[in-house]
Amino acid sequence: QHSAKAQHTKANFMSNSEPLVLFVNSRSGGQQGTSLMTGLKAYLNANDKLFDLANGGPEPGLKEFEETKKPYRVVACGGDGTVGWVLSTFDKIHLSPNPPMAILPLGTGNDISRTLNWGPGYAGEDLGPIINKFRASKPIVMDRWKAVYQGLPEADKPKESIVNAYLGLGVDAEIALKFHSLREEMPGLFKSRALNKVIYSHCGFTSMLKSHASFSDLVSMELDGKIVPIPKNLSGILLLNLPSWGGGRNPWGTDKHSKGTNWSPQVIDDSTLEVIGFTGAFHLAQIQTNLQYGIRIAQAKSVKLTTKQPLPVQVDGEPWILNPCTIAVSLLSKTKVLLYDTEEDNYTPPITPIDETSRIEIKELASFTFSVEKLDEIKKQHPNQLDKGQFIQVLNQVTGLKFDEKNPALTERLFFIFDADKSGTIDFKELNVGLSVLGEGTLEKKLKFVFSLFDTLNTGRITRDQLTITFKTLFSMLYAGNSEKLVPLYVNLLLELYDENKDQTITYDELLTAAKNDEILAHLFTFGTSHQKS
Repeated sequence: QHSAKAQHTKANFMSNSEPLVLFVNSRSGGQQGTSLMTGLKAYLNANDKLFDLANGGPEPGLKEFEETKKPYRVVACGGDGTVGWVLSTFDKIHLSPNPPMAILPLGTGNDISRTLNWGPGYAGEDLGPIINKFRASKPIVMDRWKAVYQGLPEADKPKESIVNAYLGLGVDAEIALKFHSLREEMPGLFKSRALNKVIYSHCGFTSMLKSHASFSDLVSMELDGKIVPIPKNLSGILLLNLPSWGGGRNPWGTDKHSKGTNWSPQVIDDSTLEVIGFTGAFHLAQIQTNLQYGIRIAQAKSVKLTTKQPLPVQVDGEPWILNPCTIAVSLLSKTKVLLYDTEEDNYTPPITPIDETSRIEIKELASFTFSVEKLDEIKKQHPNQLDKGQFIQVLNQVTGLKFDEKNPALTERLFFIFDADKSGTIDFKELNVGLSVLGEGTLEKKLKFVFSLFDTLNTGRITRDQLTITFKTLFSMLYAGNSEKLVPLYVNLLLELYDENKDQTITYDELLTAAKNDEILAHLFTFGTSHQKS
């Protein structure tokens, strides 16, 4: 058996002459897929072939190479949906055994890619080393499953699904459905993987406030032919095939949680699903922030879930409302995939910057230092609101740069984002919040600075309204588009998770704990750079 962390003898890619067949979803990751098509061509050999999935899907390319009767490797360039599309085409044209497949992840989620160590998302790295890893990586086997929806009305579709990563029923699918609906309604907000994660958390928070009917009264469960009662406190069930769900979290927990128990190690080719329970949206939020794991129910080789009313379901991140039926899940096949062995050498898998455009846009601002004394001096010189001209003078004074001369467009953007309340002027607090993000320093120092700024009465606490002002400035710096709806929702989530005494205020220690557990919050206060540790 192979796990996603299995060690393999290092392959000699120089002797591996198998051609690569690359399928790019030109519609994945915004415009990323289209630009990737151009970039890949410079690194391919004469025997390699590049296909755009927008032109007929994977089938024509696979059939073309099957006719050669020679071994080849497939690379799926896209998100989990693209990977599933290619794998389903293997089934459709009866490729058994299938050519081994690697992944160049685009879009969001990418749980299959994460499991096989190809990373959370391609972010513009040099394609040469990545292509070499496609040629060198050693094939392993991954289970795939089929879910058949028995007893549905004739008009309902789909009647079955292929499960590569997971199937969720209940609260996690409800949140995924809200996220999907919001993305359909406002696609302009969904241009950053990190921002997508924040919005997903907000969808979860709205579910926290809803009362759910008892999930165990609506669903019955059969595992390996035996009826298993669903705990009364659950609001959802997850069937997990891979050790990655929800963009990189593993709700089953790590193998160390199995020591001294009867649980088998979690691997991807053991013909076994991990069956996990969620108590509600708050439980899911804790899992997403690494504070908790799911509730282990069983490890099973076949599962039947019978529902009594319409419920949200999701398969590999695609959600919909499923009418009452029996969901019968069984093993479909064992598929060859390519595992990138991160221990083979010092090559680093693709890692996604929090927001490439914003970080590059004001890169030269990210390294200056400033002091409280300097800010006090500025406050004496400009006791009132700063207009645009005065703001430029202060920026030049603090940073030593000349924004009006070097980049007038950047100056306009900075004035807009520092002006959190959009009054047309910048007050001292708005100036301080913005500069604290841009300047150097540890995460603790930046948090302390902003916290002290708003704790004007020295109570050791800042209020919901003060948090809202702070986040409004930070979000506008890192994320393009309208963040007005996101800020109060994220503040709600922060208070719900970390306000220990539930008084709608937050202490410095609570804020620091949140930042250390929440990568989005840490990135907000370090402006997407690797923050220093104290």
